[in-house]
Amino acid sequence: MESRFDTNCIVEANEIARLRAAYFVDTNGNKIDLIVGAYRDDDGKTWPLPVVRKVEEEIVKEMTQDYEYLWALGDKSFTSA
Repeated sequence: MESRFDTNCIVEANEIARLRAAYFVDTNGNKIDLIVGAYRDDDGKTWPLPVVRKVEEEIVKEMTQDYEYLWALGDKSFTSA
C-alpha cells in the first residue's frame, strides 16, 4: 500500500534552523544564542529579560489579568489602540 509520505521531498533547513546549527558548532566562547527560545545563563538556566520581570510584576500588582482565551480578533483594548 502506498503511503502519502512516499512522495514527500526533503527540503533545505530554513534560515533559523541553519543559524541554530551553526551556533552549536561555533567554538567561540563569547557567542550568545539570541536565535530561538529562552535566553540562558552560563549554567544553562533560563534568564528572563529584566523588562519581562518588570511587566510581570506590574500585572501581578494590577490583578486585572485573567487567563481566559482571547477572541479571534484579539484583545479589543490592544487592537483598537
